[in-house]
Amino acid sequence: MSGPTPTGGGRPVFDDESRAWLLALTGDGRSRDDAFLRLRALLLGAARFEAERRRDRVPHLDTLELDELARTSADAALMHATSCLDRYRGGSRFTTWAAKFAILETAVRLRKLAWRYEQAAATELPKIVGDELWTLTADQRQVFEALAVDGVPIDVFAESMQRTRGDVYRTLQAARAVLRRRMKRTQLF
Repeated sequence: MSGPTPTGGGRPVFDDESRAWLLALTGDGRSRDDAFLRLRALLLGAARFEAERRRDRVPHLDTLELDELARTSADAALMHATSCLDRYRGGSRFTTWAAKFAILETAVRLRKLAWRYEQAAATELPKIVGDELWTLTADQRQVFEALAVDGVPIDVFAESMQRTRGDVYRTLQAARAVLRRRMKRTQLF
């Protein structure tokens, strides 16, 4: 059975696996220590899964840093889940309930890192673009500044320069390619 079944006293009856987890975690001695180790391994697996699932949001983290984040998240989730054992009501298997702590902890940590990364990139981007504009040709620089920096619509710019929209677009793409290579070298993107 997947959920609790109320008895005459209204207290839930847990499935065998969930009951075994609760007894082991609230017990004492070696069985409790073993249960904590098994639960941490389960939470680490859930944290690693979530970190890998959201990896694209933190492209600046390497594999070791992502694993360290998962380990830290699993440890925090273990502390939180074991402090909330009395709140487990059996609506799902215990392992599912506990894994949610790791998934949520990992997601929050990744969102914070992604936000910090975006903030750093936002402050660095104008500097890098400004420093690298000199690597563009005069034509590329003019097009890039008008369209990407000043926000002039491509049709308006093309008409004012007596050029085709396609020609302006190709020039803009060439300028972006030069700047993109620079940004990749500085690991912003």
